Amino acid sequence: MSSRNLVEFSHRAAIRMIGSLPPSLSVFSFRSVNYVLRRLKKDYRTRTYFGASIRCNATDLIQTMILHFGVWEPNISRTIERILKPGDAFLDIEANIGYHTLLGSRLVGPAGRVIAIEASPRIFDVLARHLA
Repeated sequence: MSSRNLVEFSHRAAIRMIGSLPPSLSVFSFRSVNYVLRRLKKDYRTRTYFGASIRCNATDLIQTMILHFGVWEPNISRTIERILKPGDAFLDIEANIGYHTLLGSRLVGPAGRVIAIEASPRIFDVLARHLA
């Protein structure tokens, strides 16, 4: 098993274990996993619950949540899923790394249109890589 596969396997196992712990222990465990991940390397490729591949930086809160759980703001994601239909248009303002942009793109399909706006040049570069 390669070191990359070992890290990914260990990460998935740790997150499953943390989910079964009582809240008082899970917070400490979650922080410990974050600490280890940031020390091993900063960027990890992960898959969202809707199947998009995203590169996440373990030092960023939003990206860390996507890395660990495959979702960011689950209530908003469910709302987007309920509202968008194939062929619709979706505008993602302050798109960040493109999580909702990719979700919207999957939902509106090839007949739909998605526009993502991100003001930060550094984050826009990450967004552009995810959309490519």
